[in-house]
Amino acid sequence: MCIRDRYMGIKYLTFIMENKDIWSPNSWKKHPILQQPQYKDQKELQNVLDQVHKLPSLVSQEEIEILKARLQEVVQEQAFILLIGDCAESFDDCNQEIVEKKIQFQENLRSLLENALNKRIIKIGRIAGQYCKPRSDDFETIDGVKYLTFRGHIINGFDKDEREADPKRIIEAHFRSATTMNCIRSLEFGKIKDQTFTSHEGLLLPYEETQVREIFGKFYNLSAHFLWIGERTRGLDQAHIEFFRGIENPIGVKVSSTASSEDILQLYKKLNPKGELGKFVLIVRLSTKDLVQKLEEMIKTVKDNKLKVIWMCDPVHANTFKAGQFKTRKVDDIIDQIQAVYQTLKKHDLYLGGIHLETTPLDVTECVGGTSKAVKEEDLGRKYETLCDPRLNLNQTEDVLNAFIKCVKGSSSS
Repeated sequence: MCIRDRYMGIKYLTFIMENKDIWSPNSWKKHPILQQPQYKDQKELQNVLDQVHKLPSLVSQEEIEILKARLQEVVQEQAFILLIGDCAESFDDCNQEIVEKKIQFQENLRSLLENALNKRIIKIGRIAGQYCKPRSDDFETIDGVKYLTFRGHIINGFDKDEREADPKRIIEAHFRSATTMNCIRSLEFGKIKDQTFTSHEGLLLPYEETQVREIFGKFYNLSAHFLWIGERTRGLDQAHIEFFRGIENPIGVKVSSTASSEDILQLYKKLNPKGELGKFVLIVRLSTKDLVQKLEEMIKTVKDNKLKVIWMCDPVHANTFKAGQFKTRKVDDIIDQIQAVYQTLKKHDLYLGGIHLETTPLDVTECVGGTSKAVKEEDLGRKYETLCDPRLNLNQTEDVLNAFIKCVKGSSSS
């Protein structure tokens, strides 16, 4: 090897070392990834992704910046986030009547909270894109037969004979998200005080990459206003963290009792390196048995390192259990957890900035309990319609929020 070749080799290695943290919309591909489907035809998948990339985006950079400004109000304790919607959206629910019910439902809840708390309520829906779900197992057994697990309509069908991952569903999901988004805009234009921002778990990275746009030197994911990273895909060296560290959208991260203090610190550093207000939402999903102890540890990490986080409570995902053949949740457990998170944060002079619930305006029987129309375990089979996890129905959601309001007012008067 000549001196010049050796010099160029050293220079190249130096460049790689100095630029190992360079981000691009596809740099996630260099990292290990979880919770992704296996597509049989990679060529068809790429053709679909190329098509989707050319389609109009679902949201705008301006709307994302508006949300970021609103979230800064949460940091200042002048606003509160209400993030609700289906566990997994269904293609069948992409129709005027159902979308209108969802939007009116969230607007009514916004009004309830705003009047009670006397502050701006930021509505974020699990809507117009919540078509992908992480799963604990790749397969499930139905009537003694092994099938691939349903992973959301963007990937496969709920019917057991439609479980193969189908790339064409990505196009279908994008069109239905766009149709839902257009419906939301038409319903809210000039009629509703505050717009509904959209959100989903940013799980299917090949799709999410197609929605990234560079605007004024910054990268935005225009598939939704707000995205979150789930408990199963928040590994520090994994693809999802790599992808989301490069975009301007506000990002939520779900953390359970398995999250160490170092995990939280490093997640914050990766996803919010500039320490922006309103950028990083810490979504706490803890089981009731270890909630206070683990939350105290998280609080210490945040305070010791002066992290600028928004605290959000997800009281549903760690409190699911089986009643016969049905997955369900207890309304009382959800209420107790929100109250415990609120009171623990308040004890440390911290602010609970939002609640994240899986809900529907429909009169389903998927969660147990409630005051006005209590659902018993033996009622679950009557209207159990969810594609994945159990949702609070309209009355149960109101029960949960009224209990939260009572907790806040009781705490303020004591």
